[in-house]
Amino acid sequence: MTDFSAVAHDLNVLTKLAEFTSEQETEVQHYIDVGEYGLALETVRDILLEENMHVSVAVFNKVVAIGQSMNLPMQNWQELRKRIEGEDIS
Repeated sequence: MTDFSAVAHDLNVLTKLAEFTSEQETEVQHYIDVGEYGLALETVRDILLEENMHVSVAVFNKVVAIGQSMNLPMQNWQELRKRIEGEDIS
């Protein structure tokens, strides 16, 4: 069973780790507030891709961990993996 309070916490940590602007954080927080954690994570992914942001190994690993905790398919995050090519992914 998924602990959604932990997921919400991890999503907030992720937006800080990814160095989101307050506007980007607010966009993600909206989905957290209404219990749409999958959409919140997809929004994180979309912001990272659309804003052409660098994705650190730590950010990628956090995205994957959150996705796994909600049993979301790994394929949802493969586009982010391309952004960290050349870095060691644990």
